Amino acid sequence: YASAIASGLNRATGLAYSAVSRQGLPLDRVSRSWPQAEAIKAAIALDGSGGPDLKPEIEARVGRLFRWHINPAPLGLWIDRIDERGRSLATDVPASIFYHLVCALTQYLDSTIDEARLGS
Repeated sequence: YASAIASGLNRATGLAYSAVSRQGLPLDRVSRSWPQAEAIKAAIALDGSGGPDLKPEIEARVGRLFRWHINPAPLGLWIDRIDERGRSLATDVPASIFYHLVCALTQYLDSTIDEARLGS
């Protein structure tokens, strides 16, 4: 996770690149929606595991997912591909992405409900 954050993010948008080499160089500078969802899930899984508090990171990642991929899209859809400058490259809405978005956002909601129950 630390390596992905250190070398796999577009510094202009804060979004994860679609592909990064083992050496940490971006291979595909487009930011697709599913790596954003996977980054949310990874941060949730790591939060509370004895490392740093990732709650601010999780909130920021969810915010970016909505800012770049969900809010600008027509209601009920999402923008799958964002270029380096934050412009939509969407020409379609792949149905396979829906699973990634639903799982990430469900895990996010579950984690916030659990946190509220514990009074954290």
